[in-house]
Amino acid sequence: MRRVPHIDNVEVRRAIQRLSSDTTGVEDAIGSLNGSVADIESDIIELQADSGLNARTETAEAAEDIQAGQPVYKLAGLTTIGVARADTIGKRNAVGVALEAKSSGLSCKYALYGALKLEVASLTPGSHYYIGDTGGITATPPTSGAVSLIGHALTTDVLNVRIERPIIL
Repeated sequence: MRRVPHIDNVEVRRAIQRLSSDTTGVEDAIGSLNGSVADIESDIIELQADSGLNARTETAEAAEDIQAGQPVYKLAGLTTIGVARADTIGKRNAVGVALEAKSSGLSCKYALYGALKLEVASLTPGSHYYIGDTGGITATPPTSGAVSLIGHALTTDVLNVRIERPIIL
């Protein structure tokens, strides 16, 4: 049998205190890293939205005045777009979100899907957004007409566009 050397209780306590203080330092470092990772993820979302890196876009002639951030639908013939509305049959099938304000007759770029930075937005991160009754987007699903999910907010000004088919109410 091996003999276990005698260790003074004071030495054990000191060793435990050293380990404890080392653990606190490690926990602080992990907390700091987690905060840094969250900041980096947020920066990546903003960069992608600013540059449109992950958004697929198309361009079509505006059949009416369109504001940036409004959901758009394609009119018959599929060559022009208008403002999508939940309360109007024929305007419920959104195909994208306008990236720029354009007057009727001008070419308008819109996103089919992906992260978009909306300059005038005040979105609630994590919330879903729908086509509004009068055009535009809303966090409150309509109670009549049709409900069509446009996407969800990643940040206060970035909408991840992922359009779903309308559900008629």
